[in-house]
Amino acid sequence: MSTATTMQRVVLALTNFKSPILRTIVPCGIAAVALQAFAAAPSVAARSELFFDVSGSLTYLAVGALSLYLPALRARALAAAQGVAQSALPKLPSITQLAASAWSKGEAAGTAAGGRNWRQLVLVGLTMVWATRLGSYLFSRVMSDGHDSRFDKIRDKPVRFASVFMIQAIWVTIPMLPVLALGALPAATLATALPSVLATDVLGLSIWGMGFFFEAVADYQKSQWVKQKKRKEHDEDFLTRGLFSVSRFPHYFGEISMWTGIAITAAGVLARKPVQLGLGWTGPMGILATTALCGLSPLFSWFVVTRVSGIPLSQKKYDERYGKRKDYQKWRSETPQLIPKLCLSVFANIRPTTSSSDAPLCVATSVHYIYNAGTLPTKLEQSESTWYSWKPPAASPWCCVGLSNSNTNDNHGNNDKHNDNYGSQSNNNNHHSDSKDNCSNNNDNHSKSSDIHSSSKNNHNNNSGYY
Repeated sequence: MSTATTMQRVVLALTNFKSPILRTIVPCGIAAVALQAFAAAPSVAARSELFFDVSGSLTYLAVGALSLYLPALRARALAAAQGVAQSALPKLPSITQLAASAWSKGEAAGTAAGGRNWRQLVLVGLTMVWATRLGSYLFSRVMSDGHDSRFDKIRDKPVRFASVFMIQAIWVTIPMLPVLALGALPAATLATALPSVLATDVLGLSIWGMGFFFEAVADYQKSQWVKQKKRKEHDEDFLTRGLFSVSRFPHYFGEISMWTGIAITAAGVLARKPVQLGLGWTGPMGILATTALCGLSPLFSWFVVTRVSGIPLSQKKYDERYGKRKDYQKWRSETPQLIPKLCLSVFANIRPTTSSSDAPLCVATSVHYIYNAGTLPTKLEQSESTWYSWKPPAASPWCCVGLSNSNTNDNHGNNDKHNDNYGSQSNNNNHHSDSKDNCSNNNDNHSKSSDIHSSSKNNHNNNSGYY
């Protein structure tokens, strides 16, 4: 028997709690810490942070996969403990088998290919999609820059450098609590006790989709803006177009929304009476406990980015830099900090799709504008600049409700329009990671939150701001 197999069986034995939720959350948390320790060792030795963000994403992937395979792993460990030969142990299901079993009904769901319900597969899958997209984005950026300034003051301090990897393990575990709690349930329980689709499934997954849109599009717009600035296609100090015109921190809004959607989906399932009985709980306290457990995920994300790092550090920096400017004050007062304007005011900056003065805005045009706003040229021809001065008529159709003339600023062609968000003439990368408690001069990370003391370097052409 290999050392890895022995360690696996020891961990499974030590975490074989009576509570199904603890039987899943605890080993997954241990796995997150172990993986981050494994990533920290070479990074600390080489004094390199290049693989810090990508190691976090890989940990999300590994923990998600472990939550799916834990029932099969425990079955194998139990069989081995009972003396079953290694060759006769139950085999781990393949991804195809897991997918095929997702809609199994009745008792068959408990035995088919490891017994995973579609909700368990979907929530793990969505987490993996998010982690893969964000991880690849952050990794490509740090490889392009060659370093991460957040680590400038701790790179040569092994203990502090290693500690941020451990904090990252916590950041992986807490947001995934709803996913892990749902993964603790036997598929047979979900298949026999619940309808195929719940209202909370639809609501939660819809919110997740909206959040993913905001985060991914904000990333795209920011990356395009940075590329254009490096090519000297505009001279803006920071980005105010697209999603950044309806929220000063759209990426944080997107991330919190995604975890909120996952929490709603999981909480709706865990609150059902048959599921509560399966968990060994009854009455309102059981529902309150599972709902609170799921709520920790978005609440933790919200608290870190709005109260600890993220927004507070960025807001302070730009208040100090631009606080006395009237245009900055106007933008700050008119643009929500986190939650976008109810009726996206960016739509007011789109030319009507017909010649009629009261024609409604085309939804396709609106989406096209939001997605590609980061690529629009800053200096427009005179004939085109009128697009951004268009104001909705007094009798606006439904899609223009809530759009005020004051929101139709020509931010795209006027470099005097500034906001307190994203970008500046420095390489103070406000990292779009987990929002580490970065006691630096302005480095917000939109993936992780750790006590990283880093320095800021002024560079007018660098990838500044927002991540």
